[in-house]
Amino acid sequence: MRIFLIMALYVLALYGCRENIMDEISKHENKTTVHLAVKGMASDVNSQLEDVIDNVFAFRFLDGVLVQEFEHINLASNRSFDLHFTEKRGKLVLWANADGFLADSTFMEQITTEEEFMAYTATAEQMSRNRLTMTASVDLDTVGSELYVQLKRSLARIDLKSEFEGVKVRKVALHGISDKGYVNDVPAIISPTTTSWVKELEDETGDENVQTLFYPCAQPKATYNVELDVLVDGAWRKLTTTLGAINRNTLYTIRVYGNGSTIGVTVLEDDWQNGHGVTSGQLIKGLIDVDTSVLSENVRVSDTQDTLFLPYIGADVQLVLKANPGAEVVMRGAIDGVEVLRNAARSLVTVANFEVHASHRFPGRTTEYLYLDVMEGTTKKGRVVVVAEANPIGLVGHVKLDENGVCDFNRYIDGELGVITLPEGKTVSMRFPEGEKEWARLVAVDGQNNVFRIEGGWKPNDPEADGRLQQVELVIEDATHTTPEVYTLIRKNWGLPVVNINGTWWCRYNLRGNVKNFEDQITLGNNPVGEEGITEYLKTCSDEDFVAMAGDQYQAGNQEGLKLKLVGESFVYEGFDSNNQMDFGSVDPEYMAPDGYQVPDYSNYRFFTWAENVNLGYGSNVFNNQLGQRINYSITERDIAIEGVSYGTMHVYDYVYDGQHWVLLGMGHQYNATEISGMSIIFATYGKAGKSWMMEGYRQSDDGRGNWYKYASQNAQKTRMIRCVKKPVEYIYE
Repeated sequence: MRIFLIMALYVLALYGCRENIMDEISKHENKTTVHLAVKGMASDVNSQLEDVIDNVFAFRFLDGVLVQEFEHINLASNRSFDLHFTEKRGKLVLWANADGFLADSTFMEQITTEEEFMAYTATAEQMSRNRLTMTASVDLDTVGSELYVQLKRSLARIDLKSEFEGVKVRKVALHGISDKGYVNDVPAIISPTTTSWVKELEDETGDENVQTLFYPCAQPKATYNVELDVLVDGAWRKLTTTLGAINRNTLYTIRVYGNGSTIGVTVLEDDWQNGHGVTSGQLIKGLIDVDTSVLSENVRVSDTQDTLFLPYIGADVQLVLKANPGAEVVMRGAIDGVEVLRNAARSLVTVANFEVHASHRFPGRTTEYLYLDVMEGTTKKGRVVVVAEANPIGLVGHVKLDENGVCDFNRYIDGELGVITLPEGKTVSMRFPEGEKEWARLVAVDGQNNVFRIEGGWKPNDPEADGRLQQVELVIEDATHTTPEVYTLIRKNWGLPVVNINGTWWCRYNLRGNVKNFEDQITLGNNPVGEEGITEYLKTCSDEDFVAMAGDQYQAGNQEGLKLKLVGESFVYEGFDSNNQMDFGSVDPEYMAPDGYQVPDYSNYRFFTWAENVNLGYGSNVFNNQLGQRINYSITERDIAIEGVSYGTMHVYDYVYDGQHWVLLGMGHQYNATEISGMSIIFATYGKAGKSWMMEGYRQSDDGRGNWYKYASQNAQKTRMIRCVKKPVEYIYE
């Protein structure tokens, strides 16, 4: 019995030893030594933040679930550590420098899914609090006892590079960017709440004129606006550019280049480790080969040999670029008047040979850019900027010169056409064709040297305002008068018959047809009224001519006139819109009038009354308006028939002030889809939505209620008569 007991104990001991041995064997088989490296090691002053690994956390997933979490990993000085897996299967995810946010996580073995884990987000501040967060993932199924892992930073880096003397960047703002992103290397398909990142810069940029601005999260493919406040030779300038998708572990450099009027900004994308430290001992990064290129007079190349400046007078250039072998050059952008043609390469390091032809750039053309991007695969390794410099003659406003130096407005226009600013030593004058009226002039701007307003003038009741062309040349010269710059302005000369009432130039007739088309209107050339005057003409003209003189009806927003039409035994204005919502009180007064004219406002019509609701009675009378001015008026009645059907009694209102006649008439207004109020004329009035001046007429033979001139509420559907006034103009020529 004792022997059996001893034998049993011996067997059990052997079994226990076997289990321990098997555990040790299993433990050894499932141990892996992990060696870490950082993708794109920094080689600059930021390396302490960007490359150092303080702590590591590991997570193993199997069949989409977290099955093993490793904490308190003992990281050796050579960035290696051991992991003991319960089994070496599944996916291993490593997080470095994640202590800034990991404490807030709720990861649990056998509960947290891989999908949830990979979608984990943190703020950019959390991922850069002490060191930059880095991650990696590995398939364990083929891993042995040694594992070499390259970590990628979860953030991108945005630097500023400003290398030109006299250029100081004082503020950089990045708009629409998210302050939160994925920790793991997954597509940036979401964009949480966006914000603006702003960096104030007090001092000059650091070594090599480079300064790190931001460490943003990866951003989805979009357009992010970048604004820079730049001090250029003591003057403030605002520069703008854009960023596309922002990728993790990628360096973006906002590069400010040029000086004076040629200042510009661009963005370069690079691998983290390449940075900006390009020296003569490093690979060529897409520079202009100045020795091989052929540059015409006044063409300049930047000291960094990556910017080509084309003078405004034009140039021809044989441009040769250098880059790494195998690189390609992609042209981005275009400039009118600048032609870039590619020729065959000439050497092993020459990736492109271009012919660049730049035409003379006219005043008003600002500095423009196109880009020659040096690409290695899909990565942009460098950029050459082609700068077409602005003409030093500034020209802003309506004057836009075409490729021939001509501005053809192709319409009537007056008032300020543009403002021209001359460099020192230049003069400007106007030259008119023989026999042409001096319809334009130059006016010096007070308090500003060499700045002139170009004004288009107007001539009241001009018999030549029939659509014929008017022309003038701007002649710009220096003291030698040897190479003048000559530019031509052309407009159509149009005008409507007008009368001056107390300083306001009123059109004599209502609008008809398209409000913008002078050919639809009564002009001096087709005016049927002779010396007898409008009222006398209207007393005796045909009914058809009376209706034509009354013009069309209009609804705000519709520039086409509504024609009076007989439908059965009733009249309507064809095209009436029962759902119209636009109101003359709020629509731009120039929108519903020919060029150079506008819809009258409250004060224009108020001149012809002494209150907002007055009874003019019938016949003739006199009154003092609200300004105390004496005005005479007379009211004439006339019956009108259209196509043999009686339309009713119409009134003609003739006001006389200081010997000048202002005559009103109209065919009433339409107020719903089927009905017209024939003796109530609503005047299109600008200034207050829902209110208009009107003339509410009644036949004298009915009940003698008189004619009421009033300012009353009117809805947007009711049609209006349009009687324009001339838009104020400073220059009236003879």
